Amino acid sequence: MASARTKHVKDLQDELTCSICLDKFTDPVSIQCGHNFCRACISQTWKGTHSNFSCPQCRKVSKWKFLRPNRVVGNVLEISARMFTTVESEGPKKQCQKHQEPLKLYCKDDSEEICVVCRESVYHRSHTVMPVEETTEEFKGEVQNRVQSLRKELANSVQLKTEEEERAQELQAEVLQKRQMVTAGFEGLRQLLADEETAINHRLENIERAIKQRRNECVSRLNEKVSSLQKVITDLEKSFLISNSHTCQDQKASVGRHSPELPHPKHRTPRLAGIGATVDFFRSLHVPLSLDLKTVNPNLLVTCNRQRVKYVEDALHLAPCPERFDSKPCVLATTGFRLGKHYWEVEVGGGIYWTTGIAKQSVCRKGMFRIEPR
Repeated sequence: MASARTKHVKDLQDELTCSICLDKFTDPVSIQCGHNFCRACISQTWKGTHSNFSCPQCRKVSKWKFLRPNRVVGNVLEISARMFTTVESEGPKKQCQKHQEPLKLYCKDDSEEICVVCRESVYHRSHTVMPVEETTEEFKGEVQNRVQSLRKELANSVQLKTEEEERAQELQAEVLQKRQMVTAGFEGLRQLLADEETAINHRLENIERAIKQRRNECVSRLNEKVSSLQKVITDLEKSFLISNSHTCQDQKASVGRHSPELPHPKHRTPRLAGIGATVDFFRSLHVPLSLDLKTVNPNLLVTCNRQRVKYVEDALHLAPCPERFDSKPCVLATTGFRLGKHYWEVEVGGGIYWTTGIAKQSVCRKGMFRIEPR
């Protein structure tokens, strides 16, 4: 029986052996996969590693360096050491060295085996004493209780680990969704800025062309005036050199005869005055228009404070509305007219197909239809 107990204790100590140094645990710690090692052994094994920590026993890789002190294993290690000492003491030396009596009792207070005479002595009389045969069963029960407690703690740790991993995945998914939303938002802003830049550059080009045209017209008029003045001066000089006998009256008549009647640059010709009046007339009929978002087709993108519209291939997600064109890429303005004369300007882009005009309020807005002037 003593041999069987020795074997069980030996097996227990083998289970409490570090798989790295092959010796009993010293300051045992648990890693994320659940295996136990000496703190010094696992620290030396992971020395120089900053990520992807591999378990030396099961080779499972962990992202974090997780070293958790395992006090339960330490307590079991102490109990097994005491049990092994008790089993070894059951060898040849089974007699009390003081009284030469068999060591049949075990003092729990002093953690040593004593004989019957020692039990009656003053030193052990008040101590808790039990037969040696019962110590193994008691220690076995303690070990089993410790093992059950350890398993419960392990199950709780595994459950906590699973919950943390699920929470981390949820947070990663949320971060990914937020990143996609931010990317889409900034993409829209970049497109809006690009459209604004294109429109401003287009207006600046028009202004530049107008400035060049006005400059060329002004230079042309001044060149004509310079040529006319040079011709008058040349004619006067020739007249003065040909005949010195002419009277001053004749010379004055010659000057009056050769002086060109040039229009003052500040005065308009009758034709220009008529054009200016026409422009003023149209300006008096000008009305500002804004696009109605309730009527815009999902394939049209309205920007620039509802003053600009652009066709897009991917349909936008717009709320359903009775006034909206659902199939034909059309949009109406917010302003309507019952009678009178009105004027507005429309700048078209580089598209190959576009149509602008006036529509009745009862125009067809659902399904496909043909746009025909009447």
